[in-house]
Amino acid sequence: MEKDMNVNGEDMPQEHIADKSNLKMPHQEVYQENTQVYNDEDLEEFRQIVALRMQETQVHLDDLHKQMRYQDNGTEDTGHAFNMIEDSQVSSAREENAIQINRLERYMNNLRNALLRIQNKNYGRCRRTGVRIPKERLLVMPHVTTCVEAKLELTRLGKNHL
Repeated sequence: MEKDMNVNGEDMPQEHIADKSNLKMPHQEVYQENTQVYNDEDLEEFRQIVALRMQETQVHLDDLHKQMRYQDNGTEDTGHAFNMIEDSQVSSAREENAIQINRLERYMNNLRNALLRIQNKNYGRCRRTGVRIPKERLLVMPHVTTCVEAKLELTRLGKNHL
């Protein structure tokens, strides 16, 4: 009996497993576990794209971390009421930055995982259906692990995290 696992390699409870038979389109080939989905040339192209996205994301993260460390709001010589308004705006901006940092750190982790899949030569296989994820999708979103059909099914089931 085939076991279904999540992205961390852990067994998934049966209630989290969608019927995969309706996710495979007739024109899509299902790839076996150890079958390389894309050739080495394509994998190198994907590796370069992922590396570039990681560099861009790191620059953005560094900028946000610098903003978070910036403590002086420049209102030392202004009135108390204005300082309260200014402090509120600074607090709101810091909260927005923290949310964005969290999102970018998750994205960076997904990009690192994509690099591992490229190195292992199993990049581009849908983790739900086993079909090849179209190159066009991977060029736009190199971190994805599901084909469009599987993503739509997961969204419909409210299980985007699986």
